Amino acid sequence: MAQQVTTSFIDDIDGSTAEGTVAFAIDGKMYDIDLSAANAARLRDVFAPYVGAARRAGRGRQPTRRASTRTSEREENQAIRAWADAQDMTVSARGRIPGRVLEAYRSRDVQPAAELPVEEAPAAVPEKKPRRRATKAADE
Repeated sequence: MAQQVTTSFIDDIDGSTAEGTVAFAIDGKMYDIDLSAANAARLRDVFAPYVGAARRAGRGRQPTRRASTRTSEREENQAIRAWADAQDMTVSARGRIPGRVLEAYRSRDVQPAAELPVEEAPAAVPEKKPRRRATKAADE
């Protein structure tokens, strides 16, 4: 039985297809919103006069993820789940993928390293005893 899963990136304002995530901050709080190209342009146009008159603050908290990162992570997770299913490994359809499955997936194409010739260690050099400085006797 074949199965095809489609993930859609939806505009949070009008429900159309979103082009990306726009991050902004106001009153010290960060916000992310998924928008189409047209709605992202409208948001930037609304902010333009305020951004033009404002001064830049420190870096502050940066958005943790971008739309392309989310999409690529979803695609990678789908590929990992499909691979694990083909290997008869138990993985839930949602939620965190177990570490043992991730490790097995990432090492699936890794070939063991060919044995390299072992170099002989240099001959051990006898440890020198530290020299003691001659001191005058304390009773002089």
